[in-house]
Amino acid sequence: MWYQERIDKHAHSANPKFQLCFGNGKIQLPLLNDPPIVMQKLLFESNSILSRNFQQHIRTYNMMFAFTSPGAKIDDTYNNGHGPPNL
Repeated sequence: MWYQERIDKHAHSANPKFQLCFGNGKIQLPLLNDPPIVMQKLLFESNSILSRNFQQHIRTYNMMFAFTSPGAKIDDTYNNGHGPPNL
């Protein structure tokens, strides 16, 4: 959340409180499970060439995979071969 979204906007606090996320502390998320061993090595090791390469390009990989599986359903009734494709 942004600092401007804090509950008490009149007080300037180094530790602001927010209400929109997590119901002001009423909702608690469970801890994440440990990633598979292969992913742990890629994320946390720094002594192998493969893991350093992965860490340097992790944003590129994330963007690439985010666009490869949008989960869209394509309506083929419009793309019947009589013109440019319509999505």
